[in-house]
Amino acid sequence: MPPKSSGNGDRIVDIGKEIAHYDALDTGMFLCSPAVFEPARSRNQRRQLLSSDGMRQLIAEGLLRALEIGEGRWQDLDTPEALAHAESVFDPYLNHQPSHESVAAV
Repeated sequence: MPPKSSGNGDRIVDIGKEIAHYDALDTGMFLCSPAVFEPARSRNQRRQLLSSDGMRQLIAEGLLRALEIGEGRWQDLDTPEALAHAESVFDPYLNHQPSHESVAAV
């Protein structure tokens, strides 16, 4: 099950798989201004900012907002079962271009 987001307008107020009542799904894609990274001096600190804990800190500061993707499709791919589901759902939409895997095998 994907992480869930509970929001207030476009402001996100909580994230996590344990949220009982939610109105959005977290796709794991974030657009961050350079100001988000200014306090982080090391690569490890920057990585921490993009973790769930880092996103929760941005929520606490009122800085994390949601973006509506409309009819866009999204699937979390964190298990083999989720990948199989995505392939069955999205296959009709793919134009079957060579993948990196097939190109690398040439």
